[in-house]
Amino acid sequence: MNDLNTFEIQPEKFYKERAIWVGAFLGGPLAAGYLISKNYEALHEPENAKKTWIFSIITTIVVIVIAILIPEDTKMPTNVIPLIYTALAYYLAQYFQGAKVKSQIENGGEYYGGGELSVSH
Repeated sequence: MNDLNTFEIQPEKFYKERAIWVGAFLGGPLAAGYLISKNYEALHEPENAKKTWIFSIITTIVVIVIAILIPEDTKMPTNVIPLIYTALAYYLAQYFQGAKVKSQIENGGEYYGGGELSVSH
């Protein structure tokens, strides 16, 4: 029988900035947006999570348009655009969430483990 008074409150979990870097590089701006928005949800900042999704969608559209408009004969390494949006995602996560996430970790929060994704609502 379950006793409701004995359950443990699970600490909030966060994605490391390194996970955001890898996610952005491999999955694009939408993957970065997902990870950053999950951190905002764990920080109980749903408005910032929503803004992150909007920014991620707009960034994805811009990246697609730029990729379409770049002439094929342009001599540019193929990883330049992914490196730009990856660096941007990393910087924004660090700037807007870094101190907050670090404070939460110091006060009992946890980082997601390697390969672990949040799939809740």
